[in-house]
Formats: sequence, structure tokens, C-alpha cells
Amino acid sequence: MNLSIEPMAALTLLIRLFAGILFFFQGYDKVFRLGPSAVAETLRGPMSEKKIPLGMVRIFAAFTSWAELIGGMLLILGLFRYPATLLLGADLLVASFGFSMLKPVWDTQHVFVRLICIGFLLLLLPLEQDVLHLDALFPVRP
Repeated sequence: MNLSIEPMAALTLLIRLFAGILFFFQGYDKVFRLGPSAVAETLRGPMSEKKIPLGMVRIFAAFTSWAELIGGMLLILGLFRYPATLLLGADLLVASFGFSMLKPVWDTQHVFVRLICIGFLLLLLPLEQDVLHLDALFPVRP
């Protein structure tokens, strides 16, 4: 039995799993350990100073929490990879906007790695190279 895998397929799988794990566990903490309302409450004071309504902060906290959890899980499973990648890209935009509102020159160490992974998955590594996935069960093309 030949278990070899092409180098580009292995790289695509590695990047997809790496990004999925990063997003999933961040979302898991925000949904099950802290709760989206606690995330919003943490941002309440600094965002109110910037005149951002609490309702908007709560919506964005809930969106980022669940997007990271669900999108990360989908990437790990290799299920609905393209929509999951777009969802996580939107999550990064919301998070970047929020962090930029709080501090114009903020530490990008947590966002930048995820952005690079999402960029590779969307632009540089075609989905056809990712051969180990569950999308074959639900064929949806981007």
C-alpha cells in the first residue's frame, strides 16, 4: 500500500490544520470558557471611549467567537473549506478593526499568523491540492 502524498498536498493540509487549530481553540475559549458576553464586557470600557455602542461590541464579540469556533472546526475537518476560509477572513477583518480602534499601533502577533494561513489557503494553494478532506462528501465549488 502506497501512503505517499504530494508535497503541495501535504503543505496545504499542514496549513489548513494549523490555521484550523489556531482559530478553533481561540473560539473554544471565547465561547465555552469566557462566553461572548464576557468578551464584549472586556471591551466595553475602551470601546465606549471611542463612542462604539455596546450593542455593536456584543454583536462583533459573538460573531468573532462563533466564527473562530465553527470556521476552525470546519478547516480541521476539511469540510466546506472555501466558505470556512472566507468566514475566518471576515473574522480577521472584524478583529483587526476592533484592535485598531483600541490602539492604532497594536501587536499583530496573533492576527498576522492567521492572516498568512488564510491568505495561503485562499490565494496560493488551490483547493485541488488539498486531497485529505471531507468536502468530497458535499461537492461545492467556490
